[in-house]
Amino acid sequence: MLKKGYSIDDLAASGITIKREGADAQSGKGFYDRFRGRIMFPIWNVQGEVVGFTGRLLVEKPDSAEAAPGKENFTPGKYINTPQTIVYDKSRVIFGLNKAKQAIKAKDLIVVVEGQMDVIAIFQAGMKNVVASSGTALTGEQIKILKRYSKNINLSFDMDEAGQNAAKRGIDMALQEGMNVKIIRIPEKAGKDPDECLKNNPGVWEQAVVNAQEVMQWYLEKVIAGKDLTDHRQKQAVVNEILPGIALIPYAVERDHWLKELGNKLDVEVSVLRDDFKRIDHQKAVTKIGINFSPEPWVILEKDRFALLTERLFSLVLKYPNSTKTLLEENLDELLTAGQYKSLYQGIKKEYNIKELRKAVAIADQENLVDILLMKGEWEFSIMPGEDVKKEIHKIITGLKEEWLKKRRRELQTEIEKAEKNGEAGKLKELIEEFQNFNN
Repeated sequence: MLKKGYSIDDLAASGITIKREGADAQSGKGFYDRFRGRIMFPIWNVQGEVVGFTGRLLVEKPDSAEAAPGKENFTPGKYINTPQTIVYDKSRVIFGLNKAKQAIKAKDLIVVVEGQMDVIAIFQAGMKNVVASSGTALTGEQIKILKRYSKNINLSFDMDEAGQNAAKRGIDMALQEGMNVKIIRIPEKAGKDPDECLKNNPGVWEQAVVNAQEVMQWYLEKVIAGKDLTDHRQKQAVVNEILPGIALIPYAVERDHWLKELGNKLDVEVSVLRDDFKRIDHQKAVTKIGINFSPEPWVILEKDRFALLTERLFSLVLKYPNSTKTLLEENLDELLTAGQYKSLYQGIKKEYNIKELRKAVAIADQENLVDILLMKGEWEFSIMPGEDVKKEIHKIITGLKEEWLKKRRRELQTEIEKAEKNGEAGKLKELIEEFQNFNN
């Protein structure tokens, strides 16, 4: 890489090398390869560009090639991954999606497994609509990306308690997004994971995907298992476990269906369950669903529509720099020369490049703003056809202007009331004229 003209700092920033304390970038001393002695799995973004790597250890023993000087007895992890970088955000990258997206659309089904080896084995066996969460729970960002291709997810994960814990958060968010979630259950003794199941009998895996179980049905069976349903306290315990999960479903008809299913299982009137349902706080129910899981309230950061549209506009413009002309054709100085995007907008007007924009916003104590917007743009607009970019910018700007007018009318109403109260006749006249102009 150095012979190809990349600097040692570039390699450290990309996560390929690791910098030890006291390292010298001029000589390259004190830097070592992150992925020594490993078989490499490239990680692609949805466009098929390599953005990171997973490295699987070849020799599982101390003193391996991974060990850095001074750490000769260091036993490295079996798998290591590229750390978070400007191009690799693990919460937004889904392994295999670049190769699976067409098959997912064609079959209207996403098969999600845990490991990269599982994806490779399933793909080799002929099932192309498969992706991996790379050993972690699906994130909200990943769910939204997958939803672009299909609303149907069949999910495979380790069925022990640890596996259920790892999967439950992603399931919760998928339910909230209105997706149809099913659980793939590999039959006993058929294999501990999809890779092993395929080696034993490919037909068993294919049938397990076809026969995947509705996630709420799976929850019901899991929670009820071992309970004495003649005991009213145990019945209530089942209700307490299941209702938060039903509360996540955004569709009333579907929620009603599962309330009836729960009522049938417990021999309880649905009207009684609905009374209990009222005490469920939908916003805080998100992480409650599942088996013996304690609730963890989700933190939801709320932004007004003007702020969301502004963020969307700059994410799109930074993603497609050639579109700045479209932005600057509009007279948005009054809208965008205040607030957190002021320095960014002024930099774009001065035709700064990305490096200069980073400096401009850093001066305003917003050091990471450009990088955050670039990542949002990559996530949100990466599959947008070029000819649609201009249309989308005009659409966002129209919305921004509408929101700004609403905001300014509210401000004027407040100022008019204040001028009336203080007897400021001249100011009152000016404010009324401005308010009337807005309504013409």
